[in-house]
Amino acid sequence: MKSPTTTMAHKPEFYNIAGYVVDGYAQLGYIPSSLSDEADVRTRDYIIKYNLQSGDVIFTGSTYEGRQEYGFYMVDRSKSDLLISNEGYYGAEDENDVKEFTMEYAGIAGVPDLDFTGVVQGVTDLLEDFGSI
Repeated sequence: MKSPTTTMAHKPEFYNIAGYVVDGYAQLGYIPSSLSDEADVRTRDYIIKYNLQSGDVIFTGSTYEGRQEYGFYMVDRSKSDLLISNEGYYGAEDENDVKEFTMEYAGIAGVPDLDFTGVVQGVTDLLEDFGSI
């Protein structure tokens, strides 16, 4: 098994896994609260199965139907649940805010020196799709 630590060569990526986490997410547009526990298990399974690394950002969707912006997480392989909730994107007004929030969580995950360009772009694009920014 690979070490859960992230090397400096790792370039964090953005993954929209909502369709993996909940069958029918595309039609529903949110995670039904009755599927919340299953969604958590499937999220962790995805991180392990595809060997996501600290600093990668995932979108899983949210049980809060009107606020899908709550469904972003940063992977932190040093934590037992493998995730840091990243609700900070909810308040993002533009790409600069997305970058600022990403770097804040990168510091928490212990990976502030990585290149988050792709993550910032992926999150910004999805927030634009939501009409949030």
